[in-house]
Amino acid sequence: YVLAIGAQTVLLFLNAHHLSFLLGDFTTSLWLLDTAERLLYPAAAVSFIAFQRSLLNIPQNNSFLDNVGRWLITAFCVAALLSLIPDKTYYQFSLITLLIIGLPVVLYSNLDSMRNGNRSLALLHSAATSACIIGITAHLLVEAVPGFPVNIFSASAYNLGLITQALLLSLSLSTRYALINQEKEDAQRLAIDNLVRAESIKDDLLANVSHELRTPLFGINGLAGNALEAFRRNNQNAGLIIKNLELIQASGDRLMTLVNDLLDFSSRGPDGNQLKLESVDLHRMATLIIAICSPKIGEKPIKLRNTVDPELPLIEADKDRLQRILVNLTANAIEFTRSGEVDIGGEVIADSMIRIRVLDTGIGIHESEHEKIFRNVEKLPSRKQNAQGVGLGLPIAKHMIEMHLSKLSMTSALGVGSEFSFNLRMALDQSRASVASTFDEQMIMRAEFAQKALRREADPALRSQQNITVMIVDDDEINRIVIGQQLSEYTVINYTNGMDALTAVAESKPDLILLDLMMPGLSGHEVCQKIRQRYNPIELPIILVTAKNHLENLAEALATGANDFLPKPFHKQELKSRVENQLKLSLMHRTSKENMRLRSLIKSYSEADRELRHSRMQLQQVLETIDEGFIAFELPGQIFSFNKTATDLLGTDRETLEGAEIASVFKKSLNSEKLLDALARWETEDLQSNSGDLVFSLQEKIQLAIPYGDANKLNAEMVTADVRLMLFGNNEGTGVLFILTDKENSEEGCRSKKRYDAAELVGILGQVQQNMRRINARLSVLKPIELNQQPDLLEELIRIDSLVAKITSNLPDMDSDSEYRQQLVTLMRSALHAWEVTTQKSKIELAEESNIWAVSIDDGRLRTRTFDRYLRLEQLPKVPRWREVVRTAYFVLSIPTIETETRLGLEHELEKTKALLKKAAID
Repeated sequence: YVLAIGAQTVLLFLNAHHLSFLLGDFTTSLWLLDTAERLLYPAAAVSFIAFQRSLLNIPQNNSFLDNVGRWLITAFCVAALLSLIPDKTYYQFSLITLLIIGLPVVLYSNLDSMRNGNRSLALLHSAATSACIIGITAHLLVEAVPGFPVNIFSASAYNLGLITQALLLSLSLSTRYALINQEKEDAQRLAIDNLVRAESIKDDLLANVSHELRTPLFGINGLAGNALEAFRRNNQNAGLIIKNLELIQASGDRLMTLVNDLLDFSSRGPDGNQLKLESVDLHRMATLIIAICSPKIGEKPIKLRNTVDPELPLIEADKDRLQRILVNLTANAIEFTRSGEVDIGGEVIADSMIRIRVLDTGIGIHESEHEKIFRNVEKLPSRKQNAQGVGLGLPIAKHMIEMHLSKLSMTSALGVGSEFSFNLRMALDQSRASVASTFDEQMIMRAEFAQKALRREADPALRSQQNITVMIVDDDEINRIVIGQQLSEYTVINYTNGMDALTAVAESKPDLILLDLMMPGLSGHEVCQKIRQRYNPIELPIILVTAKNHLENLAEALATGANDFLPKPFHKQELKSRVENQLKLSLMHRTSKENMRLRSLIKSYSEADRELRHSRMQLQQVLETIDEGFIAFELPGQIFSFNKTATDLLGTDRETLEGAEIASVFKKSLNSEKLLDALARWETEDLQSNSGDLVFSLQEKIQLAIPYGDANKLNAEMVTADVRLMLFGNNEGTGVLFILTDKENSEEGCRSKKRYDAAELVGILGQVQQNMRRINARLSVLKPIELNQQPDLLEELIRIDSLVAKITSNLPDMDSDSEYRQQLVTLMRSALHAWEVTTQKSKIELAEESNIWAVSIDDGRLRTRTFDRYLRLEQLPKVPRWREVVRTAYFVLSIPTIETETRLGLEHELEKTKALLKKAAID
């Protein structure tokens, strides 16, 4: 304003006729005056446009006109620079062109301002502009048109126009100030009215909510008191007590619903208006809403339907808030629908908009109450008979929809039903892969699981597991008591904070942990992360229990390693079902590991059985070369081996004697009482010992009935026979019987002693083999310090070298075992390689988990010295323990996840080893 008025004032005084008396020589100053006048015309235009922009508030009302004004200001500045060029043609042409363009812009700006409500300011500015135009036009006519009337008015028209314009601009400025003051007063008045209205709403809300909070609390306290009184009086009125407890539970559910609504309502502050927009699949969202709201139907004959087309374009929304909107609308529809259907639908209504609707066949809303339905604390008269509470669901949904820059619409008629709808934009990203997350599926499955859990009985298999321990970590004592009572079939241990829980887990691992999210000190997330550093989700399941029930809370819980997430409040059956499911998964994992161990044991036992059969075959071949009849048996006296001489002496065949009782050989014999008594005592453990040594030896001459097994005793031939019985202790559990008849004694008399010597040698050989096994087992765990404390024992062990030397020099040479030793090393390396590739674990863990190789601690580090000796040929023991090597290979092969190529390679090396063992007849 100041610049515009100042420029016009200077133009008035730059008139040469008015300034001539100030200058001594007018002609010498003509160029200076002319240049100043040419600069002031663009300056006046610029200041005039700037004043109009500010006066009419053009930047806020019309951005296009504001940009045009900026360009005009720039153009007039350029024209001012052209005035410095001696050739005036450029300046005159540019200035006249800009004035012709600028005049319509100024007039249109005034017209646009009138449309925007600034009528008085626009009229004053238009009048000022018109006065200036009239003055300039009259001046140009006087100068350019000969014969135009010249009088005081026409001669002074230019100056009068400028003066009138200045006066009108001043008046418009004062009007502008008056309007600003009025707007301030109106804003203050509106703010006061809003404060008064907000105070009134707050008072109404507090009054209604206080009443609604008191109602369920009164019910809970009253019903609980009645139940306690009934118990104290011992009136045995179980029906009344059960009914009261059910009502207590219903009141608690109602109170929790109200609290959740209040929490959502409180999120309407500034901090709750931040949206996290993303692409949302409405069909999947509707499926989740139906799963969540299905339990609210109860016994009503209502059908929830998802009518959203699976191919409907994705929408752009805050997924968490959209879920709460649809849950509130659907729950409201279910509450006021006695029977029929509740539909969740969606349809495209424009190129970029999708309408979402929730339609029900409920009681409807009277037309006179449509305006009241979205008030924060309103209870409609037509719905009072069907609903409880202050009805915050619809106001919350309406507010969240408005946060999405949309509007919640309603069509309803009493007795017909209602339809609530709102519009959301299509998402720019229509890639369904971006929204088809496993997380959404988990949410749907969780909601469906919660519904099914209410009708499901506890698993009897888990109920019988009395040793299952569940740890509850919660700082609230009431929560610990309630959850503990609901899981009374398990062993429950309680902790009030995360540090104590971590200490307890380190000392003894429970089977499952129920972990509260918000605790003093370490939060549930932090405790969960620390536990996961030691135990994976299968080894130790963790269920987070918290009052936070939004999507982001569930996502964060699962990200920290929790197996499941249980928001409060929850039903007892849902808690028990979730606990049972996690325990089942953990039990299946332990069973799988146990099965793996059993498979390894079975293979090792099968291997041992094959070795035993091989040893017996070798023994059988040796025994066939002796002249005495030989019978071997095991507890409880069952014959498992014999030679042909024995069958010939007894007059029977192999099929009859194999598997028979050893005592049956003497049942028809005479003078066999001592033998039978010794066998009876041996079978009843009177002659047993844990050492496996020879515990009894007896030689008797008896009358042996031949043939064996003949039922007719009259046909039996009684033959005198020398019998030698040898019985061994528990570790062996075997016995040996040698038979030599008098007939053979008479035919080969001088050789009889030699035959008995052979029997003795067989017994001695068996005893030596047993002693070798015992020595080998003892030496495998013998420590150097123990050996150093027994010098006599050390000398005896050193003498074994001389015995081995005698055996080597006096007995026939054995085949070279270099190939066999090399193959043991190769098999051990193959087993270790397969273990590392399959499990990503070290040889120390292989030794520990297989329980085959010893693990020791040396210099603070775990070492497997014996295991390491089997990985290098030069370190392989002189008498390698091939059984342990083969068992290690079988253990690695029992891993279910071993790859086919790795398994085939290890099996090939194992078969080569077995072939070499068989060839060398290693015992």
